[in-house]
Amino acid sequence: MRPSPLAVVVACVAWVTGACARHQADALRPQLMARKASSVAEWAGGEAVLREATARVGVLLPDGADAVGFAVQVLREGEPPVETFEFANLGGGRGRTKISAAVPVTEDGYFLTARHCLGDGVPAVFLRAPGGRRLEKSPARVVWISGEEADLALLHTGHRPAEPFAIGTPAALAAGDRLGASGWSGLGGGGGLFDGIAAGRVRSVTREGGGDGDGPVWWRVVHDAPIQPGDSGGPLLDREGRLVGIHSGGRVGALAIYERKPEGAPLRGFEAMSHLPEPGWLARVIADDRSRAGGRYSVSNSR
Repeated sequence: MRPSPLAVVVACVAWVTGACARHQADALRPQLMARKASSVAEWAGGEAVLREATARVGVLLPDGADAVGFAVQVLREGEPPVETFEFANLGGGRGRTKISAAVPVTEDGYFLTARHCLGDGVPAVFLRAPGGRRLEKSPARVVWISGEEADLALLHTGHRPAEPFAIGTPAALAAGDRLGASGWSGLGGGGGLFDGIAAGRVRSVTREGGGDGDGPVWWRVVHDAPIQPGDSGGPLLDREGRLVGIHSGGRVGALAIYERKPEGAPLRGFEAMSHLPEPGWLARVIADDRSRAGGRYSVSNSR
């Protein structure tokens, strides 16, 4: 059956609009990076909190992606030169490696990330080794994955993070509260370790899920910290550096995307979304997984 003329027109408009949006989003990258820097400067004392947090975030690569030649830049405190550490040859594929983040939440290797960061194979998490001079790789087992509405996943790895993130209380957040964000958008764009940090303010907080009584419960935090591709799965932090969300994505309002701006002009209309499992519910899921594993953890990808 041939599609109607109206359907063809709608499909064409949708394709053109989507292509234009992707092009404009790429064009907005310099403005987003500039807004990241200025947002951190607006938060007194925030840069130190975000730098410390970034050093504890894992690098997530989906499907055992080939990371040959991919470098992580570590700026050591008090040492102006940037030290570069390359991943070991993981073998396999070609092309651009998709980078995202994973946040350690326990000392025995549980990490939170975003659902959309996972591929179909076994993901790998890289974490800075003690002393920060190299990165260590561990395959990750998917313990739990949310529906599309929450964009969350819980992983278990062989890592033993020295400083997992303390989980905060999204319910205590109010519109206008200051927030910090970290991730790997700087590395994805060829920048440095700390180029992905940003700050913003809360717009809204809602509690969702739990419809069947025992189902997952999560918090949705809408904010204006400018996050980008590469930051997905990274931490949203309150003023004390506690985890209050995992980055899902961000968008620029239609007027801001299609309005022509001179280079360096301020970015308007940005909105981002992060999610966090209810801490009590998350603790039960982790406890149940530990009990089932009996202290022996597999790295097979069982969802």
